[in-house]
Amino acid sequence: MTMRQAATRANDAARFLADLGEVRRKPGLERVRFLMHLFGLPHQEFRCVHVAGTNGKGSTSAMIASVLAREGLAVGLYTSPHLVSLRERIQVSGEFISSDMLTKLIEEVHRLTKGEDDPPSFFEVVTACALKHFSNTNVDIAVLETGLGGRLDATNIVEPEVAVLTSLSIDHESWLGRSLYEIAGEKAGIIKPGIPVVSCWSGPEERAVLEEKCARVHAPLRLLDRDFHVELIRPWVDGAPAVISYSGPRWRFDSIRLPLFGLHQVQNAALAIAGLEVLAERGFEISEAGVNDGMASVKWPGRLEMIQGEPGLILDGAHNPEAVKALAETIPFLSYHGDRERRILLFAASCDKDTRAMLSKLSPFFSTLVATSFGGERAGKVEDLAGNGNEFFNRVVAEEDTAKALERARKLAGPNGLVVAAGSLFLVGAIKKIIQEKPEDPYIFQ
Repeated sequence: MTMRQAATRANDAARFLADLGEVRRKPGLERVRFLMHLFGLPHQEFRCVHVAGTNGKGSTSAMIASVLAREGLAVGLYTSPHLVSLRERIQVSGEFISSDMLTKLIEEVHRLTKGEDDPPSFFEVVTACALKHFSNTNVDIAVLETGLGGRLDATNIVEPEVAVLTSLSIDHESWLGRSLYEIAGEKAGIIKPGIPVVSCWSGPEERAVLEEKCARVHAPLRLLDRDFHVELIRPWVDGAPAVISYSGPRWRFDSIRLPLFGLHQVQNAALAIAGLEVLAERGFEISEAGVNDGMASVKWPGRLEMIQGEPGLILDGAHNPEAVKALAETIPFLSYHGDRERRILLFAASCDKDTRAMLSKLSPFFSTLVATSFGGERAGKVEDLAGNGNEFFNRVVAEEDTAKALERARKLAGPNGLVVAAGSLFLVGAIKKIIQEKPEDPYIFQ
């Protein structure tokens, strides 16, 4: 096959996905179960970890996968959304699925489902491709992050070794509910009979949901600050990793290096290690060196990711009030934190977000807001962002074009300043494409 033919096939597959992404499907697991039967039930051919939550589930998944890979296992990792390439969502031992393989799997789904009255959704197709790829490559274990919710998420067809539930906050209310109690019920939908659960849920509403569900299905429950504990021993200094300690039913670690930046990552690290501890009890050989090396080498782009340069640039996908709170708590650890006038917030968000609440939490740390957009129907209006920003910031600049907004923010910060881009992973992805000079294609397979 020539490169031109391969590119044509990839473009056709991308168009198929794009068409699916424009149609809302009724929530349910019937379509993905049907896909799995057509594919020969690949999800039953490997063991897995299932991770759900509002914030932190991607970081936690990446930590678990990193440690398991350090132990020499073939590890699948399925996450969403992607920043630049769709291939990012499906990895085996740190390697993205190839463009050719992803194209073939999407073509196969298209062939198998053509003419169906209720075709699968975009996320269901990509999930099916991930599970089939993990089966094809004979992974020893896969770490699967839910896309939205849990109970009706396409990933919820698996029988995991352990379910990990990360922090909760109000988000996606139209799909998951408008209270923590309702959202907790959806996320707790990944809990299976007899399967151990690890969680950090501490609020009365979510804790009640969690304990009731675990008791009902006889799922052993381990809770942060009750059954396992974490402590920040040394914070991030001049780019050096933080150091944490961990204690649980089986393990004690006094000095684990944590390169992922942010106080919230301490909690995520505790959840990851507690999940690994359960895996060790269920027969996986996980050494102290594997935990230390895997945690120290984990990477998770777009989440408080520092881009070197003048001025400095930090990319963070904080997309709801809880994630913004985590970003605000981290800013004092930055070497730039003493000069508010040189810190510029570059911000864009989806149209369904409470941007006023998000901006109010960040405004004490920035002199200037540059309001922008990442394009598409989901993006909030720049003029609305700017209007909300006028309440809280000394100066507000509105610039629709992301590349021009980034350039403007950098000029305002100056060579010794800092630009923090936040509000949406879509914004982070758009900026990464600008920096890497990638085409503006949300389904790009490069």
